[in-house]
Amino acid sequence: MNKYNIIGIDPDGSGFQCAHMSDLQKKERQKYYHYTKKDFNTFKEWVSDMDNLFIGIEGENGLNRCLEGFLRKEKIQFYSFSSREAAKAKTLFLGDHKTNEIDALGVAKLVLSLLIDGNLEKYKRLYFPNTDLRDVTRAYEAKTRQLSEAKNQLWKHLRINSPELYRLLSGKAESKLPAQFHTRKGFMNLLIEIPSVETWHKVSEEELREYLGNQISETAVNLITEASENTDEMSGLRHMLLQQAAEDVLALSRQKERLQLLLETGYDNIPEVSMLKAQKGFGPVISTGLPAEIIDVRRFKNNNCLASYCGLGRVQHSTGDKTKEKHPRNYNHRLKNHFMTAAKCFVKYNPDSHLAGYMRHLLKRGMKITEARKRVARALVRRIYRDLMNLKISEIDQKKEAGKMANANL
Repeated sequence: MNKYNIIGIDPDGSGFQCAHMSDLQKKERQKYYHYTKKDFNTFKEWVSDMDNLFIGIEGENGLNRCLEGFLRKEKIQFYSFSSREAAKAKTLFLGDHKTNEIDALGVAKLVLSLLIDGNLEKYKRLYFPNTDLRDVTRAYEAKTRQLSEAKNQLWKHLRINSPELYRLLSGKAESKLPAQFHTRKGFMNLLIEIPSVETWHKVSEEELREYLGNQISETAVNLITEASENTDEMSGLRHMLLQQAAEDVLALSRQKERLQLLLETGYDNIPEVSMLKAQKGFGPVISTGLPAEIIDVRRFKNNNCLASYCGLGRVQHSTGDKTKEKHPRNYNHRLKNHFMTAAKCFVKYNPDSHLAGYMRHLLKRGMKITEARKRVARALVRRIYRDLMNLKISEIDQKKEAGKMANANL
């Protein structure tokens, strides 16, 4: 029997390079597999006959997402290392040369080194993200950011091409349009169908209402017409840029609405999401975003570890006789944003709660609102960690009880 079989894997965009080391062979073996069903099955046949197998992979999710999914499905245990750890090991054991074969061999040697030292177990992948939930929450975040950029572009073109209309829509003019009028679909449709703003005053009122919506008041139509009369003639290029900006805003708004509907109704079957939605002030974005980024609360030893992971803790920084604490640099920025938003919403919708009183106390002492909200977010980390951990314990107890009943029936 082999003392060990070690496979180091370096993934790329189309497949993965494997370096196999064994105590019974003098030189490592190199093999390359593509992300295809045929190659996955060939890889499975290759490793199925190996005893004392240890598989190390450079990176997590990223390029090796397909491979990790296959290994999880086949219940093949593996260990993951960050690109930085793998690069250090490769330089230490093999020098500065870089090829896929060398990188894979560097990962294999890193696994062997950790195995000998007894430190390999901490790199074992036990918890995996819900990829559907994580992808949709990150897609929603990306669409929100893209929509903000598109709206800024639209504002820019309006400000350049029609200062009168820009002042009217932004609320800086004496006369006022309904709130958020510039974000309405009707206004976007008008810009798309008739991008020549300077000609709007020549269009009939009935046609304007058809684009803007029949519920628009006569005063609003008159204000838009007056702004159009005071707009200078634009070139064809300006018309095209304005039309394109409106199309982008409208398309991104529709995509964001579809994603938001999916967040609201598509993941209530996940216990963590349902539990967070029951919290007053936590909407679908927070309720899905937190579990998507936390993955599994059991990954963290205590709430302090979770706080450090999301950038809400502090790390010790000592030099000589000087000892101080500072904010961490490496953390999950998405998770921190979710906790900061959760703190803002929780205080708003729970004004009589202890945390809301805590924030008012901090503000009264003169603390800046961002720092005070960060303190509340840190307190929420403690609370949510406890709730999620209790939920996991309850799930485990239910599974044990179901197992006992099944055994009794047998």
